Amino acid sequence: MDIRLQAVFISSGVAISLFFLRDYLLPKIKAKKEDKKQKIEVYKKYAEPLAKSAESMFWRLNEIFTNETKAKFLKRGSVITDFDNYKYVSTLYRLGSLLGWIAAIRKEQSYIRASNDSHSRDLLQALNDLEKSLADGPHTEKMRAKHLTDIWKIQARDELLMGLGSEISRIVKHELKVSNVLLMSDLSAERNLEVAKKCADYLCVELEQERIDEETLISTQFEVAKKLAIREAWIYRDWQSGIGELMLVKSESKNRTFDVIGYKEFEMMFESDDVENQKWVSRLGKLFDGVVIKDANANDMRIKQLENTYKSIAKLILTIKNSEIETGLLSEATISSAAVVEKNA
Repeated sequence: MDIRLQAVFISSGVAISLFFLRDYLLPKIKAKKEDKKQKIEVYKKYAEPLAKSAESMFWRLNEIFTNETKAKFLKRGSVITDFDNYKYVSTLYRLGSLLGWIAAIRKEQSYIRASNDSHSRDLLQALNDLEKSLADGPHTEKMRAKHLTDIWKIQARDELLMGLGSEISRIVKHELKVSNVLLMSDLSAERNLEVAKKCADYLCVELEQERIDEETLISTQFEVAKKLAIREAWIYRDWQSGIGELMLVKSESKNRTFDVIGYKEFEMMFESDDVENQKWVSRLGKLFDGVVIKDANANDMRIKQLENTYKSIAKLILTIKNSEIETGLLSEATISSAAVVEKNA
């Protein structure tokens, strides 16, 4: 090939390569870096307060599970000291604050959904796990059905117990609501027997077995009441969103769209007579009221719920710690303790 023609081909190739690099590849790489930087900045806006809030709630739960004496503030007796009342209200505030930051992230989570990096996915998974620990208790439905089938010696396949327990739970909770009591064991003997009959009839119809005779129902009604006196306080996902939104205010800072209210504002909300505020605050309180970790009532499902929440918060702390965001807020003691909790999960 003529040397001049070779020179033309080479110069053309170089020009095309330079055009590709300058006008396509480099801008694409720059845009990708800028996009990642923006995502990290948005993540950082909420990762920092989320980390601080998670750490605060983690240590309060650590105190509840490891120090029986210090956890006595959960007993809401007729006489409550100022210190115990502070510890109780601050516990509700800490959990409410955590739900508040999660609500803020959910409101701005489009940036997380748009990101395919592992840190964003890990954060969303950790938040989902925390929400699930507060909201889901299907094992309690199964437990209700298992208790009754054992008492009345009814044969039922294991895979049916969850569905059966769901309807039994509805029967029991309807009666508690109508009678305005907290537990099945708080009902009168007459109402206990009526609930036992309804549950027995339902099970026998569903499982196509002979009805339980009146004598058996009467002789077992108090055992049934005891077994069904399950205390639970699930904070359903929409309730979590409602509580979180209650905790949010528009941020005066340019860094974030939302901030969480301070302790002062929350305490005023806790002490107010406003029915709407009390409805949401009470949903936090029911999770902690009278919880006793040591020598606990096996029917108090809130203990397992709090335990799962404790583990989920530990996972969230480690997820934030392992991200590319350096919050500078998580102490070594927190990270170490969270690692131990997650390891034992």
